[in-house]
Amino acid sequence: MKKLVLASAVLAACLSATSANAFNNAFTVGAVGGFAKSSGDLSNLNSDSNIAGARYSKRYDDKDLNGIGVKLFGEYNFNNYFALGAAYDFLYLGRVKGSSSFTNGGYTVYKSTEYGLGAHVFEFYGKGQIQLNDNFSIYAKAGPTFSVIGLVDEDDDDKTDTSSSVGLVAGVGAEYKFNNGFGIRVGYDYFSRVGEISTDYTSKEEKINSHLFYAGASYTF
Repeated sequence: MKKLVLASAVLAACLSATSANAFNNAFTVGAVGGFAKSSGDLSNLNSDSNIAGARYSKRYDDKDLNGIGVKLFGEYNFNNYFALGAAYDFLYLGRVKGSSSFTNGGYTVYKSTEYGLGAHVFEFYGKGQIQLNDNFSIYAKAGPTFSVIGLVDEDDDDKTDTSSSVGLVAGVGAEYKFNNGFGIRVGYDYFSRVGEISTDYTSKEEKINSHLFYAGASYTF
């Protein structure tokens, strides 16, 4: 009986030590997804121009720039308090309604178009984390990003306005890790300067920032 109690105590101590040091010199990989929202006013790209006596007008309506985002990430945990990470995000930021008109000699032709606004974001960040107990931790992260954003004509994929930008990401979150290495992670990321949208019809550019609220799974090994 005493041997059984002693063996149980040793096993419990080992499990506790393993859990408490789960982040030390360990890799974490995972995938999350959730709600994405962008800020920016594409109506600033509205334009009117005269071409050889004809008038051409272009209008954008971006009142519904809400969509979804997915993230794949990998991190190296130096200890229980600090990690370096990299991630890839795809953000579908919703649809933009566009309209154009061409007037010449008293005749006017109208056309309506829907665009999809999407971005590919590559993150590189430092992450500070605090373990509140053996399984639960909270974290904050920040670092640079490289993004490619596109405004795609959903009727004609060849008509795409794209640009690349260097920006910043900052985020906070929480994670619960099970003793088998799997975990559940929830968080929020803010992306500054996901991209700058421009079109062929105006020299103006509109900066796009984005928000991602996410939840998903992780694995530490």
